[in-house]
Amino acid sequence: MSDSTSQLEELRQFASKPPEAQEISKPLLAVLQSMRKYGVPQYEWSDLRPLVSRAMVDSINQFRSSHVNSDPEPKPGVSFDDQKARLVSSLNAFDGAPFTLQRLCELILSPADHYNSTKKLLFGLEKLLSVSTTLEVASETEIKDLDRENDEIRKKKIPVRDIEMKDAPPAEGETVSHQSTNVDMKDAPQAQS
Repeated sequence: MSDSTSQLEELRQFASKPPEAQEISKPLLAVLQSMRKYGVPQYEWSDLRPLVSRAMVDSINQFRSSHVNSDPEPKPGVSFDDQKARLVSSLNAFDGAPFTLQRLCELILSPADHYNSTKKLLFGLEKLLSVSTTLEVASETEIKDLDRENDEIRKKKIPVRDIEMKDAPPAEGETVSHQSTNVDMKDAPQAQS
């Protein structure tokens, strides 16, 4: 049995359990990590949705417990649990994996790397779930191609510069060409004489 077949079986078993009995196993965690790494779903959204939903709720709860006094200011009739429920409802409304799936998984798997308050985390998740575009399921071949591309980029060890490119000196052996820009002078401000 292939990894993807066993993961799919585990996803379906996970989904069949009531939420309080759902525990995210290592293979299911690997599914979330894969989506964080590649930004595409390997399974149908109907199979992934319960996992992403449970992981999001668990992540929010764990983050909140380790970031005391960082809750959003209470609004009349809108409790922390109401806000969580609204996020889950937004997630469940998608027919396919949201276009922001990669970033969503980043926040679910390591929210403290990106936010230092529950309020900001909830707003960040809300923003990620307010998109309407969805993603197609990627095949195993597409995932392998993405992995190969990532490996090639890592092998090249592309340097990152700290300065803006317009001010950066050319790298050794690099040639620089400047292109002229055509400006319509009728739109330019006129000098006063």
